[in-house]
Amino acid sequence: MGGPGHGAPMMVYRQIEFARMHLLGNLTVDMDLDMTALGVITSRIDHQHPRRQDLSTLARAVAAKPTDVRARGGAFVLASVG
Repeated sequence: MGGPGHGAPMMVYRQIEFARMHLLGNLTVDMDLDMTALGVITSRIDHQHPRRQDLSTLARAVAAKPTDVRARGGAFVLASVG
């Protein structure tokens, strides 16, 4: 893999990709999971990752609101849950 200006694309890995590889390696070794089980787990991780991003975006939007708005929103959520 070449760097900038060398004509070959440079691969950039995000921290989440390293964490994912580490998790899958640990599951393989520590829990003795086979490829089928790892495929299921990988699929679930991939399915949940966008939800985490959505929740993070929502949390930032709520944090940007004034305190009274956040308090009313929190009271609404608590009332709707039970």
